[in-house]
Amino acid sequence: MNENTGAYRLISAGVRVPKPISATISAVLGFALSFYGKGQYALLYQNYLLVLMYWVAPWIAIVLTHWFLLHQYSVHGNTDRWTWAASIFLITAALTIFLFSSTPLYVGPVAKLLDGVDIGYFVGFIAAAALYFIVCTKDRKTIPY
Repeated sequence: MNENTGAYRLISAGVRVPKPISATISAVLGFALSFYGKGQYALLYQNYLLVLMYWVAPWIAIVLTHWFLLHQYSVHGNTDRWTWAASIFLITAALTIFLFSSTPLYVGPVAKLLDGVDIGYFVGFIAAAALYFIVCTKDRKTIPY
């Protein structure tokens, strides 16, 4: 079942190969990754979730700012173009991870100055919300929905 799902992921990503070949590639990659992570599943999964949370905080901040501070309650929008929200999210998340994160994989320079204290989630949330609010109130046409 995992090989089938992986095969569809490769096809969805634009890799144009027959499904049996895609399933084989997926199975080989899955085996290689599981062999590499043998005995470390909990640690690798924990690190994955930690890094994922750095991306979630700015995204949630933009959504909440859009709905509650800018009073834009529509969930239907123009998704065929790059928006200010996407730019703010990407930049804020990357800077948050680079500067403020403190994980077993990487410790940012600000986190080192704070003796390993991890404030990346909070900084990412506040910075993304503030930047999005400023950009969108400066010119109401920039609100992407």
